[in-house]
Amino acid sequence: MKTTIYLTRHGETIWNLEKRLQGWNNSPLTKDGIEQAKNLSKRLEDINIDVIYTSPSERAFKTAEILKGEKDLEIKLHEGLKEMGFGLWEGMIWEDIENSEEYGKELYNLYYNPKEYKPFEGEEIDIFEKRTKEALEEIIKKNKGKDVLIITHGITLKLMVGYFENLGIEETIKGIVMGQTSLTKITIEEDTYNIEFKNDTSHYQDDYIKKGW
Repeated sequence: MKTTIYLTRHGETIWNLEKRLQGWNNSPLTKDGIEQAKNLSKRLEDINIDVIYTSPSERAFKTAEILKGEKDLEIKLHEGLKEMGFGLWEGMIWEDIENSEEYGKELYNLYYNPKEYKPFEGEEIDIFEKRTKEALEEIIKKNKGKDVLIITHGITLKLMVGYFENLGIEETIKGIVMGQTSLTKITIEEDTYNIEFKNDTSHYQDDYIKKGW
């Protein structure tokens, strides 16, 4: 029995362009973000999807609604698919955090020494890692033999791919942030994972230029 998992990130948002940390807060999709989702939706038209799971954050849910297209599917919200909670950093510009005497060290720790990271009213790395893993395992267990589409966020997506690649948190967190509405496909047979492709953006428009993150 083969289970297929498709992973994607929400479309571009205003805070993506401004390089602000979003976390559990939200920023609306831009016009380009909506177009990104529409392009992926077209790619998915002829691909079987049995169920859609999304983070409850508005930017992810709005992306999920576009990706659903004409498919007669329920969109299931799952709290475990939310982005990492950044606490006091949410809404702040990356460079301001990086250059802050108060915050700079912990921003460095988050990406280069995550086990030492101490959040400012945000989510601890081990709690974030645990709830992401549990969410993914729950979805897989409930949907054996099905084709599942999951819409989530930049760092959460890193952890999910790291799970399938059997990577530790240090190596996982250092990885690239995958493109908005990029597509990753994993097939699962008898507890064996096969990543067929990762961070695929072949559905992007020819004139796409990356802005923000």
